[in-house]
Amino acid sequence: MNNPDNALIGLHQGEEDAGEIKLNPSSERNKKGRLWQGVYLKSKEYQEYVSKRSGKVKELKGESKQGISALRQWWTLSQRFLRIKLKDKVNTSILLAQAPLIGMMIAVLFSEQAYLGDAVLPGMATTLLFVLAISAVWFGNINASREIVAERAIFERERKVGLGILPYVMSKFGVLALLCALQSLLLVGVTWLFTPFSLRLGDGIYTITLLVFLTSLSGLSIGLLVSTLSRSQAQALALVPIVLLPMIIFGGGMMTVKQMSDNSNPIAYTLAQVMPTRWAVEDMTRIYETNNPAEQICRDLVAPDLYDTVAFDTCVSSRQLTERNYGAAQVNSSMVLLMLWLFTLLPLVAVCWLLKQRDNA
Repeated sequence: MNNPDNALIGLHQGEEDAGEIKLNPSSERNKKGRLWQGVYLKSKEYQEYVSKRSGKVKELKGESKQGISALRQWWTLSQRFLRIKLKDKVNTSILLAQAPLIGMMIAVLFSEQAYLGDAVLPGMATTLLFVLAISAVWFGNINASREIVAERAIFERERKVGLGILPYVMSKFGVLALLCALQSLLLVGVTWLFTPFSLRLGDGIYTITLLVFLTSLSGLSIGLLVSTLSRSQAQALALVPIVLLPMIIFGGGMMTVKQMSDNSNPIAYTLAQVMPTRWAVEDMTRIYETNNPAEQICRDLVAPDLYDTVAFDTCVSSRQLTERNYGAAQVNSSMVLLMLWLFTLLPLVAVCWLLKQRDNA
């Protein structure tokens, strides 16, 4: 008596009477339920609460439908994302620990016998600066590669209630940029303190730290793009090496940009132009060269009676790193900064566009 399961008996009988019980649920499921649709449309409840009220809802005068401003959305989302990062102590600590760990590994690498003493060996400083640039782009990419794909369901749900794409993307970028700034400071600081020779950069160390940070921002934007394109977090992580390897190969550390430019095949040089590491390393090399004039170094290395000889000229030529590594392909610092900002901005534009396309999917 009063068993709710008895209601299913009536439903089953209704389906049998309508012939719906014989329909294939996989190929004819759209036909199922038409009986109950008709029953509902003829019901007193539908007539009273739906049909008779149709078109009679009055608009409230003086009331406007306004959403939350983009700035307020960005601030709220940034606070939420920052709290998530701070609560995830294990993962955030691992991300932060990467910077000093890599800095210490750089110090260990450059403590080998071939690198003992001052940074006077041709190309040694360039190698170190190249490792800094690669580490920076790695930080940004690995920080961001899972962030958007991990929240895909949340983003789509909040998008339906007025979430703006730009505030959402910039909240991710802003919080992760703070993480990149800390990583950049730790990386350059540890390298500066523990590398067993003096790079003699003077105030140039601050500009190099800024370049490392800007390079990490490029990696961050590219990481957000990877996350947007991925269908799962595992896929995003699998794409990270595919994205980073070209930045290593064509970044100017394995083969100089001058060599790629002089090559009859322009493919490698063209690919190098779209790698943020290529631009960052060039400006770092220029800073090092400015603070370590080739002629001054050679005067410390070569005996005074050899200053007017071919040996001295060869020494100077081998330590003019910008000319040797970039030749006619070298650009000024303003161009480097412009390119790094473009590598940061353009992926963010692509992320916003791709997220917008989901609205129409």
